[in-house]
Amino acid sequence: VVRPVALIAGPTFDGSERFRHTYAKLHVFNQTAYARIVFVDADAFVLRDVAALFLLGDAWWLAAAPDHGMKLQRDPARRFNTGVVSARPDATRFATLMRRLAAHD
Repeated sequence: VVRPVALIAGPTFDGSERFRHTYAKLHVFNQTAYARIVFVDADAFVLRDVAALFLLGDAWWLAAAPDHGMKLQRDPARRFNTGVVSARPDATRFATLMRRLAAHD
């Protein structure tokens, strides 16, 4: 299912055309009609069955791959790739993320 969402302005990528849609990915947390969302960027290649990403337990509110383009040795938990994400939607979490993002401006 493809659902259009509004862009979300973010502090990190102002003026960077390449990453202007990055924060719109936060909308996965607001898709509460679904138990779990697996988001795949348009430029990602799915090479294997991704069904297991839909079967993660409730404790896994977010699962993502490490971003190998970043320096992982400096806190790998904070540096992940948003190109493929498995998330459990939660309106409260979405609202919290939006408040934190607005406070960052």
